[in-house]
Amino acid sequence: MPCQFCHSSSHTVSQCNHEGAIQQCLIVRDFMAANPIDLYRQYTNLNTLTRPALIVISSKLGLHCSGTKIVLIQRIIEYYFYKRFTNFLSAGPPVSQEEVQHAYARLMTWDPSDLYNFRHRMYQLLDQYYMRTFDVTSYHLYRIQAMIFANTLALVGAGAAVGATASKAHLKSLQIKININPDLPVQECFMCCEEKPIARLGCSHEYCADCVVGTAKVRTKSFITCAVCRAEVEEILVLNADLKTSISEQIKKE
Repeated sequence: MPCQFCHSSSHTVSQCNHEGAIQQCLIVRDFMAANPIDLYRQYTNLNTLTRPALIVISSKLGLHCSGTKIVLIQRIIEYYFYKRFTNFLSAGPPVSQEEVQHAYARLMTWDPSDLYNFRHRMYQLLDQYYMRTFDVTSYHLYRIQAMIFANTLALVGAGAAVGATASKAHLKSLQIKININPDLPVQECFMCCEEKPIARLGCSHEYCADCVVGTAKVRTKSFITCAVCRAEVEEILVLNADLKTSISEQIKKE
């Protein structure tokens, strides 16, 4: 089969050594070096390339060079991430905690409904980096601060005044099922670190009811998402009827 990159009949795309292919590999290498932690920006850059170009890059990196375009992009991102991950641990963190939070926040404001698994994997990479590079005891605070920055980005993108008005209008129309599960525990919420009754979302993640509503207050869309996996919240289980009423009223008031 002729090379899909340079159209030569003498080799396949995974064997391509065309000058343009080599140049493309160098451009990607330099871009990844300049943006080592911004996984959203890495994705958007790689997504501008054709699948044959991604196959060439994967081949030069010694990766599996088959699969869909998104699979190729994920492999390339992970290759450069783990390569630099090792360097980070040996040479010390080259980026600040705030930069990691901002990278996480950019993923939070990105809503590719068809790329849920890919984005979830990007969250995992950033979590691994943070927990191995910085103080693990500050991890929960890091996630909360990332959420705050993500909400700021969302408001700025929509226009602060218009975004705030739209958010309240949308929240009034939210249709979320709130049911009771008397077996839910009272324990420390991993987000606010306070001992409270735990609410369980439809995606199975759990944190206190106040934090669930807290993520809703600053959304500018017609739905709220889980602060952990960003899945759309359609159902919330709470401990008792009082909590059910409280959550319902808090959402309606906004």
